[in-house]
Amino acid sequence: KYVAFSHFHGYSVNNLGLFVLVLNIVVITVEAIVAAILMLFTDGQETFGEMLMIFGLYSMAMLILNSIMIPLRVKFDAEKGKIVLPIVIGAIAVVTIVLVKASSKLPEHFKMSIVEMFGGLNATELVLIAVGVTALCYAVSWIASQKILEKKEF
Repeated sequence: KYVAFSHFHGYSVNNLGLFVLVLNIVVITVEAIVAAILMLFTDGQETFGEMLMIFGLYSMAMLILNSIMIPLRVKFDAEKGKIVLPIVIGAIAVVTIVLVKASSKLPEHFKMSIVEMFGGLNATELVLIAVGVTALCYAVSWIASQKILEKKEF
């Protein structure tokens, strides 16, 4: 039995993953168009490349969030998923807010050491790190979804 093609309510994990990737490509395309339009109105304050990098990092954050949502959707079906997904997304938001608030209380020398650590990296290296983290999250999501489908009774 090859689990990668096992179906879950008419969808397989591969179909869900492909949908997320295609959606992300569409979002990146729209972001590029928006960045080009914003370039016309920002008086050259940011370059097109900087805007694309910012939008690309937001897009990777979306993919990471989707990599969390897909296994939850597979595990809890549609009805329970309507309850679980908002709770998980809310928990992520709360943790993010708490971390931001806590970071404001960190000593200045500690903050500066973190800035110096990442300040030595150029934009390409930062984007490659972000792509690597996103790919890792997506791989873990796929493996988790496979494990969930193996245990699921249809």
